[in-house]
Amino acid sequence: MILLLSAHSDISTIFVEYWLMHYKSDYIKLYSEDDIQLEYESSSKSLNLKINDYTICHNDISAFWNRRGAFNFGQKLAKTTIEMLNKAIHLYQLRELLGVQAFVHHSLNPKYIIGNFFADNENKLIVCDLAQKHGLIVPEYIITSQKIALIKFYTLFNTIITKNAISSFYYTHDDIAFSNYTTLLNRNDIDLLPDNFFPSFCQVYKEKKYELRIFYLHGEFYSMAIFSQLDEHTKIDYRHYDNPKANHCVPFNLPTKIKHQLNAFMVDYGLNSGSIDMIVTPENEYVFLEVNPVGQFGMVSYPCNYYLEKKIASYLSGQPINE
Repeated sequence: MILLLSAHSDISTIFVEYWLMHYKSDYIKLYSEDDIQLEYESSSKSLNLKINDYTICHNDISAFWNRRGAFNFGQKLAKTTIEMLNKAIHLYQLRELLGVQAFVHHSLNPKYIIGNFFADNENKLIVCDLAQKHGLIVPEYIITSQKIALIKFYTLFNTIITKNAISSFYYTHDDIAFSNYTTLLNRNDIDLLPDNFFPSFCQVYKEKKYELRIFYLHGEFYSMAIFSQLDEHTKIDYRHYDNPKANHCVPFNLPTKIKHQLNAFMVDYGLNSGSIDMIVTPENEYVFLEVNPVGQFGMVSYPCNYYLEKKIASYLSGQPINE
C-alpha cells in the first residue's frame, strides 16, 4: 500500500492520485487535519496508525510520499487548555509532538519513498554551505543583526537583496494572505533600520539572462527556463506573477557538470526530491539560489510536458519513472 501525507490545499497530490488510480495502485492519503492515534511496541517493533476505525500497519506500506503534511497526534489542543498553559509548557508539548512525528518517519522505511521529514524545511544557511562544498556558485551573503555590518556589506557590493533564511512565511486571515518575497535593499532602507535588529539574511543580487526551476526526483532532473527578467513585476522575484503577461517558459537541458554537482548536493543534504532554483547570468554562469524540498512542480510539469505527476505515481507504484 502507498501512503500519501499531504495537505488539503495541495493540488499536485490530487493529480498524482489520478495516476495512481490509473495504475490501480492501492493507496491511502492522510492530512495534517486527520486525528491519528499511534501504537508502537518495542518488542515487536510494530508501528500502527489508527484513523477512526481504520488501522495502517507500517509493514503494509510499500511506498511513502511526504508532501506538505504532518502526522497529527494531538497537536490541536483545546483552546481553553492552551490559554491555561504557560509558554514553557506549551513549547514543551510541541517539542514532544515533533519528537514523536520524527520517530514515525524514522520507522516508516518502505522500498519506495519520496520526501524526507528530517530535511523538509529548507535552511538556506546550510544549503548554501553544502552547495559551495559541491562546487556550485552561490552569491555572497551575510547573516547579521547589526546595522554597521550591513552597511559595510552594502558598500562593498552595492546591489543586495534580503529574503528568508529558513522557510517562507505564509499566513491568511479574513481572506487576506500575508507572505514574504525576495526584496531589493537600498541605502535608504538600511538607514531606517535600528542599530540592532532581528538576524537577517542578505545576499548579493545577480543579474540574470534567465532563471531555472528544476524539479529533482531520485537522480533525474526536469528543468525549465523562465524569462522573468523581461517583466518588471517578476524581475526580482518571479512569484510576483503578472497573469495578463505571463513569463515565457521553455524546457531546458542542464549541462552534465551542473547535474553532477546538483545530484551530489541533493544526496548530501538527504533529499530525493525537491524544487531547485538557479539563474544563468549574462556571462552564462550558473548560479545556485536555493532548494525547496516540497516546492510546487506543476508549474514545471505542464508548460514543459514533463508529466511529473505520472512519474511520481509510477515511482510510488514500483514502475520505471521514465517509461
